[in-house]
Amino acid sequence: MRKRFTEDEITQLSQSPYVKYIRVNRISFTFEFRTMLWERWQAHPSITTIKKALYEYGLDPCMIGSPAIHSLQEKFKVNGRPRGGKNKAYGEIRKSSLSHQGTTEILLSTGKFIKSGWGITFHPDLVNEIRQYYPDKSIEDSLRDNGIDPAMVGYQRIYQLKRKLAGSTFSYSRSHYEGEWIAHLKDHPYVKRANSHQLSLKDCFYQDAQCFNTLPIDEILQIFKIDPNRMPMQWKSAVKSRINRWSGHEQVPICDAKSPLMIEINHQRIQKLTEMIDECFARVKGSIKDMSPSLRKILCQWIRTLPHDRHDYSLRKVLDKVGISKSSYYAILSDPDYDRIHCRDEQDIRLIQQVLDSEPGYPMGSRMVYMKMRQITGQQFGRKKIMRLMRKYDLLCPVRKASASRKAARRLLEHSRKPNILKRQFRLQRPLRIFLSDVTYLKYGLNQTAYLSTTKDAATGRILACVVSEDNDLRLVEDTIDQLIDKVHEGHLLFHTDQGVLYLNEYIQDKLKKSGFTQSMSRRGNCWDNAPQESFFGHFKDECDYSCCTTIEEVRSEVEDYVEYYNDRRPQWDRNKMTPMAFEKYLTEMDDDAFERYVSKEREKYDKMMARSKEKALRRAQELGAIREEI
Repeated sequence: MRKRFTEDEITQLSQSPYVKYIRVNRISFTFEFRTMLWERWQAHPSITTIKKALYEYGLDPCMIGSPAIHSLQEKFKVNGRPRGGKNKAYGEIRKSSLSHQGTTEILLSTGKFIKSGWGITFHPDLVNEIRQYYPDKSIEDSLRDNGIDPAMVGYQRIYQLKRKLAGSTFSYSRSHYEGEWIAHLKDHPYVKRANSHQLSLKDCFYQDAQCFNTLPIDEILQIFKIDPNRMPMQWKSAVKSRINRWSGHEQVPICDAKSPLMIEINHQRIQKLTEMIDECFARVKGSIKDMSPSLRKILCQWIRTLPHDRHDYSLRKVLDKVGISKSSYYAILSDPDYDRIHCRDEQDIRLIQQVLDSEPGYPMGSRMVYMKMRQITGQQFGRKKIMRLMRKYDLLCPVRKASASRKAARRLLEHSRKPNILKRQFRLQRPLRIFLSDVTYLKYGLNQTAYLSTTKDAATGRILACVVSEDNDLRLVEDTIDQLIDKVHEGHLLFHTDQGVLYLNEYIQDKLKKSGFTQSMSRRGNCWDNAPQESFFGHFKDECDYSCCTTIEEVRSEVEDYVEYYNDRRPQWDRNKMTPMAFEKYLTEMDDDAFERYVSKEREKYDKMMARSKEKALRRAQELGAIREEI
């Protein structure tokens, strides 16, 4: 029974900006306020949630009454998010709530929705995709597969789409079942009756389709040459339901197999069955290692009963598909005690466990078990058998075990390492062609750490990108690359770094490749291959006092000030006593002949440097005794 409001309650509630109107026996809230209540209720659907929200907005739930609150909850359950309504505005909120507008924009940005009237609706391509798997796959699951939250779409839209897919809003006119389509269905070997009002299939269809009951109904109809797009969803659901219920014991007449259409259907059935059998074999192959000996013997006995008259299902082909060698196959079948190996393993592992228990508190590996086994148990196994049993029963020694993270790092290095293309030729190109980058750490404040990532122009020494962060993560390098991209022009660009894990990451390497950079990396543990960048970090840490900073913002400010000083006001001895900015202008304004002469001089310096480096390495190798001195 609805509550009847008194005159005082009507006067008090009508002053609230959240009340649309109030009468003696009825109260209505504004659309915006109902949307707010729905969002709160959706997170925790209960009457208590609504009451708490009313209290927060200055409305007494006792004054409003339980019937009105329960009515709100029932509408939320049935209709979902509130829709439309002409409401008086309050505050600065407009007709549609800001959250609802944001949801609409997010849904439109996915490309799966389109505008329709005053709102939005599903894109036809998305409807066709959902229809293909419905009702075997729910609409909510299909939306999640497309990266869309069903709660954001709303109950009302999903409910309307369900009605549409179920056929309640489809209007199939007689033209869908007339003309060529009706004639085609009448000549179909699996169609029992086809007219403008009815379409029914023969029992032999359900008999032959029963082996495909795990497939979506659209795919089943396509196998039997029936266009699923011209069939209502209700009809397809009924057909799929009957296929699932078909027992296969009924005596049904066999369809005419001589018609050309039937020959084509049988060909498609054989092709699909072959694909399904291959998938089953692939699943068996994936689990063959985990099979017990008894199951493996049962599998080999089953394979022996199969007909092997077809070339693609000969014995060798079947064994390849399930992952068993031919010698193992015959050994399993010829050994009557093969399935008892598991029992033998159970007995043998007790002896190994006895050795492990002889020294409690001290772990043992397979070598230690091998050496102590005869002394403790009076029996002796081979080390490989001990390793197999310890691995099978999860008794491996944890001491000095191979590190999974180290293996992963080694695989990443082997897969993602780039060659050293630069080879210390830092000054043999025009400006903005070769870029050197690295990351260093900065200690400041009370043992706090910041990370500095910079990119340097190898030819001029100018710092082009500089990012300071609290975390040494991919975002640090990504932001550095984004800053660099804004300052370079297209062409043959080389990005040189060390072999740090951030530069080995697949995402960073893809980003550099898409941005037009060729990646080069220093040799392992060789800082000289990236010497100019290391030199900048050394000068920065010697000349800039950032240790007194207390926050990351202060560190970032110190770094930016120093970079500006380094680029614009700090001349460098080996760059014609010019600042990096001035030297960049100097090289840019050179004509081709002058630049060739400059590169020639730098090439001579490079050759002398490499000769000295070679002599130094040779002398060091002789000191270590790696090579003998020439006599």
